[in-house]
Amino acid sequence: MLLAAINRVVDTVSKNQIGDCYAKTMFYKILHAQNNLLSSQWFWNNMNLLSDFAIQSFKDKFTQLIVKKYNLSSPVKNR
Repeated sequence: MLLAAINRVVDTVSKNQIGDCYAKTMFYKILHAQNNLLSSQWFWNNMNLLSDFAIQSFKDKFTQLIVKKYNLSSPVKNR
């Protein structure tokens, strides 16, 4: 999931291309993921392990962290 998030932020490629893209970057040496596990099916299998609550909780906490760190105003309302 980390590689998918980095892909989304840095240089978006399709989930089918993540394995090839990963092999051409420094992440290959740092994260040691098996290239055959970097497929769109792998992504969706892992994505399905995350509940809607877990995803929303991460988004809320991450937004709070960024807003605080960079002294931003947040459009996110307290829930």
